[in-house]
Amino acid sequence: MHCTFPLFAISVLVSSAASVNINLYGGSNACNNTSPGGRLVCGGIAAGTCCSFNPVQDVLSAGFTGMATTSVAIIANGNCQQSLNTATGATTYCLNSFNTARGALWKAPGREIRVGDPLNCEKTVEPNIATFANGRSFKINYDVPSNVTDVIVDMVMTDPQLSLPVPDEVLPYEIVN
Repeated sequence: MHCTFPLFAISVLVSSAASVNINLYGGSNACNNTSPGGRLVCGGIAAGTCCSFNPVQDVLSAGFTGMATTSVAIIANGNCQQSLNTATGATTYCLNSFNTARGALWKAPGREIRVGDPLNCEKTVEPNIATFANGRSFKINYDVPSNVTDVIVDMVMTDPQLSLPVPDEVLPYEIVN
């Protein structure tokens, strides 16, 4: 006797467990630009987890990569308390907030989420990477001292092209491939 499991069910299980990256941008529609500038990244974020930053940084757009086509991308206010814009049906998204957002998250397939709906996030995480337009990236938060994280975040928000010299205290946290 053998057991059969529909291929569709297997693909849904695999795709809903995908590794999703959420990129938070200070500029409107920045994730659709060919040179999007600086961004704060929550890498490998789980479904239902809010990617937000404290102290609060204004987020005008959020980019999502690695999603299943049945998942929902959401840009939200507060610590992802209420949806401001949503999308579904692709694996990569760029969502604008049309107002100042404070975070973003994604949800696995399930109930429909509309603009204005309350969001019950399972938890909130801060970005773990700051990436500049020139491709240079630095670790932030978690194992990085808060004063260094503050310097890096200020740099990515005020000098996204990284045209100014990088301070010495920031260099040990650069991600070198």
